[in-house]
Amino acid sequence: NKPRDQHIAGNRLFLHLLLPKERIHYLDRSQWPEAESQAQHLATELESQGHRVLVIPEGGYHPSVLPGILSLAGDLLRNEQALDKHFSDIWTDSGTGVSAIGLLLGLRLLGSCNRTIHITQIAGDQREFNARYSQFEKWAEALLGSPCQIPHPRSNFCLRQQPPPMAASTPACSNRLPLSPGKPAFSWTQRIR
Repeated sequence: NKPRDQHIAGNRLFLHLLLPKERIHYLDRSQWPEAESQAQHLATELESQGHRVLVIPEGGYHPSVLPGILSLAGDLLRNEQALDKHFSDIWTDSGTGVSAIGLLLGLRLLGSCNRTIHITQIAGDQREFNARYSQFEKWAEALLGSPCQIPHPRSNFCLRQQPPPMAASTPACSNRLPLSPGKPAFSWTQRIR
């Protein structure tokens, strides 16, 4: 939605730092279903003026986001080194799943699989997450020019009615399941409807 006030802060400030004002196009909520087609129309217009344009769908489901999402794992490993700590269990959420998938793939590519990744599924289901993971894995292999031979991080599948406790002395779930090679690794900790 077009902001009602003219105060520039947060994400809006970031957007204004990246783009000139004339390149920012706001949509009313009623126009959201047409957002992608409007973006494609604008892209075609800009391309006709000689600009290179890439439209990334909402949620970032596109191969061009790989360098950014894969960097999450490197950031995590740098933090571990700076703190002299190893995070054996990492909790994250999943809307479209792109950031969580990037973390999983990045850890695999860096060979840092001695941990369990717990993903709170906020949208979608396990089948959708698996399909997206498989697609990003193919895109990563195409980017690297070879298949990823590094095993997945450990998986922990849990279905919960309540979120896990913030600090627990015992594992959040005792049903750790082995993961067969080539299958996506993630933890199902909570599903919010």
